[in-house]
Amino acid sequence: MPVSDASPKHLAEYSWEQEFEGRRFPVKVRVFFTPLAREKYHISVFISGDWWPPGGRDYQPSEPELRAIVSARMPTWKNFGVI
Repeated sequence: MPVSDASPKHLAEYSWEQEFEGRRFPVKVRVFFTPLAREKYHISVFISGDWWPPGGRDYQPSEPELRAIVSARMPTWKNFGVI
């Protein structure tokens, strides 16, 4: 019996500079499809030298949605000392 591939599949990658509190941060966002997960689309954000997972989605987010997610996370990442 064939076994289905349950490994995440890289779907998309976006890059931009995010402005926050008068500073600009280079951002890279990757979107993965994970077939056996409850939330099938996972996001990884590279900012300040490390990857951060802002959660999953039931659908593949568009670039404007990803920009909104990153913008909304900036204050949290500041509080954690990430940026």
